[in-house]
Amino acid sequence: MTQMPMPNTELNADVTGDPIVIVNGVPYPLGRAETLAHLFVALGVGTAKKAIERNGEIIPVSALERTPVAPNDHIEVIQFVGGG
Repeated sequence: MTQMPMPNTELNADVTGDPIVIVNGVPYPLGRAETLAHLFVALGVGTAKKAIERNGEIIPVSALERTPVAPNDHIEVIQFVGGG
């Protein structure tokens, strides 16, 4: 597995003052996202063949629609890579 690169939409929370989430170590605006599914749509991130972790807890892709996201959550998105 490799850590997935995120879209290049970094914002500095200290400058904007807006609520943020940390995705793969990078701050992003939370915007109006209420669930992980909303957040990934807003960031343009697909979830196929990925492992998602929120604040240290593995979240099944099937639960993204009902998993809330809050300011300062730490999200990790890992891409599965095949090969041999």
